[in-house]
Amino acid sequence: MKGIWIAIGLILIVGIFVIAYSFSPKSVENEVNVCLHLSDYGCSTISYLIELGVKWVRTDWLVTDDSSMRDYSQNLQNNNINLLSIIDINTLIRLPH
Repeated sequence: MKGIWIAIGLILIVGIFVIAYSFSPKSVENEVNVCLHLSDYGCSTISYLIELGVKWVRTDWLVTDDSSMRDYSQNLQNNNINLLSIIDINTLIRLPH
């Protein structure tokens, strides 16, 4: 009877580790994430990002008079590249009042 309880305990322990591993985040091979500024963005930027396999771009959000920041973020989104926008006090003080 003692052997059965030990076997059940081992099965439970192994099962817990298997379940925990299945829910743990997995690293994605060849995933590239970059920091890119609007001033570095140009006509060929998106094609370079796609070629590199970039999934996330981190950038400081800029309040611009034209639609350049909106176009920049929309182009990333249209190409399945996520944008992590950094909004700090410099962004907030430039917002229209």
